[in-house]
Amino acid sequence: MQYRNFLAIHSIQDTIESLSPAVSMARHYGAHLEILVLNLASPVPTMTFIQNPDFDWSDSYSQVLGESRQRIEQVQRWLEDKGISSEVSSSCQQLGLVDDDVMQPALYADIVLFHKGSESMVSGMMSKALDGAVFDAARPALILPSGHAEPPASFKRIAIAWDPTPGAMHAISAGLLLLASASYVELAIVSREYDKRYHQDQTLKIRQWLNRHDIKAELTVVHQEDRLVSEVLLDYVNSADLDLMVMGAYGHSRFTERLFSGVSHQLLDKSDKALLLAH
Repeated sequence: MQYRNFLAIHSIQDTIESLSPAVSMARHYGAHLEILVLNLASPVPTMTFIQNPDFDWSDSYSQVLGESRQRIEQVQRWLEDKGISSEVSSSCQQLGLVDDDVMQPALYADIVLFHKGSESMVSGMMSKALDGAVFDAARPALILPSGHAEPPASFKRIAIAWDPTPGAMHAISAGLLLLASASYVELAIVSREYDKRYHQDQTLKIRQWLNRHDIKAELTVVHQEDRLVSEVLLDYVNSADLDLMVMGAYGHSRFTERLFSGVSHQLLDKSDKALLLAH
């Protein structure tokens, strides 16, 4: 499979230059890049309206629409000399509807690209956008931290957070092209079991599957001891010499993941490495 369609989620709070990695990905693979500009509309102030019937919420919404149209024009001009196929659209929704607006274009993307910039990835608008891509549209998402070098050439050392789940396999399948071009791939397992031979037996199928795709993965056992998996994996990701972590996201429901600060939630919030997530 080749990457032919990317969707980049662009917060109006970020700089236009934050889209450079998305352009780099599209140019490298000869893919089409769709950019969705997100701007948050204020909720209808019910009490203000009751107290002041002359209050016109549409004025505030018109301002948001104007800002979005201006950003679309700016991005279109910026893309003119980039030499890629592209299109730009926008979404101006209240927070609760952001995921719905992202889901529709995400359905047609091979990977949805996010920039970890001024907006939090675990709360607010970009968190809802990520839910729309990964959970609602069931598409893989590549989250790039600020200041990341141009992908995919920068993804030389990649780790796979492995557990035998559909989410993990979906993430690996989505990242096959990235894994195949890496100089080093690591299959990382968090476990209380210290016997590496045991883990070699348990991971035989996935290592054979990767070998058939010409990807040789080194097995690494990250010892859990008495700590939470999320804590152990976060320490491992931040301390290891890695460019990208590939993993399944949302092992539980979105509500449970947020409530108990699951593994994907912790890595999104505190990791400084690029993440490829799939559900």
